[in-house]
Amino acid sequence: MSRRGTEHRNETGNSYDRRRRRARIWNALSVDGQIKCHHCPQLMSKEEFQIDRFPLCGHNGGRYVIGNTVPSCAKCNRDRCTVVCGKGVAAKHGALDYERTLEQQKIFDAECKAVRDEIKRVTA
Repeated sequence: MSRRGTEHRNETGNSYDRRRRRARIWNALSVDGQIKCHHCPQLMSKEEFQIDRFPLCGHNGGRYVIGNTVPSCAKCNRDRCTVVCGKGVAAKHGALDYERTLEQQKIFDAECKAVRDEIKRVTA
């Protein structure tokens, strides 16, 4: 089936694409009506979770495909790309606006380093 007007479509897709993506991730990863953030231990309801492009963020060519999408809380989704490539939403506002526990920060930093290394490997 061909779609009309797809020359300049937004890469996130239309509302039907976004709903299907959310439903696919929710059905695959939710447990007892909650889903865990991929980057931190926060549990979220169906309405709270967001879709994050991981390991390649949008600034580095990451797309909304099965292998590059994970559930994320709003804070991690907003701030992760800032830490990894310096181009995320929080970078535009000057800094990260919340504190993590020391253990969460160590895990987050290690993950960011691994993602940076993967981005360098893929783009080299």
